[in-house]
Amino acid sequence: MFEGGQTTIVKRFPKHGFFNFTGKTYAPVNLDRIQHWIDQGRLTSSPEKPITARELVQSGCVHGAHEGVKILGDGLAHFKTPIYITPSRASKSAIRAIEAAGGKVVCKYYNALSLRNCVRGVTDKVEAAPTRREDIMWYTEYNNRGYIAPRTLKLLGDQPFVEERWKVLSEELNKFRQPGKGLRKDKKL
Repeated sequence: MFEGGQTTIVKRFPKHGFFNFTGKTYAPVNLDRIQHWIDQGRLTSSPEKPITARELVQSGCVHGAHEGVKILGDGLAHFKTPIYITPSRASKSAIRAIEAAGGKVVCKYYNALSLRNCVRGVTDKVEAAPTRREDIMWYTEYNNRGYIAPRTLKLLGDQPFVEERWKVLSEELNKFRQPGKGLRKDKKL
C-alpha cells in the first residue's frame, strides 16, 4: 500500500543501545529462597548429592536456567542450613554465608550443551571445559570457588561430588595462569 510520503519505519524506530553477545544472563536465586525451599522439603542436599541446576529447576526455585544459575547473598540472615551446591556462579556474600553455615560451594562451568544435560539429568557425557580466557581465569580463582582452582580442590579433599576430571583440568588450565604462558593479551601494533 501507498504510505503517502510517511517517514519510513527505519527512521521512526531506530536501534538503541548495545547488546553484549558474549555476555551471559544467569538465573538469579537468593539464599533466603533456597532456605525456604529447604524448610518446605522441596530441596535436599548432601555431599553425595549436591544441589545443581537440575534440582533448582525441578523444584521450581528457578524458572529456566538458560545460561546457568547464580547464587546471590540476599537474605543471608535467614540462611542456616549447611548445603552442598554447584552453581555456575555465586556472589562473595553468598559463598561466605554458605560456608559459615557449614556447607560447600563449588562454581562449575557449563556450556549450553552441558547445562542442558545437567537439567535433564544426563550424567554419562563428559562436560566441556571452559575455553574462553575470561572463563578460565574466573573458574581457576579460589575466591570465586571455581571448580578448577587448586586451592578449592585441596580444601574439598575427597568429597564425593568432586570428579577426577576436575583435578586434571586444574593442572592443565592453571598452566595458563602462570606468567609468560598461554593466556596473555597480545600487544596491539
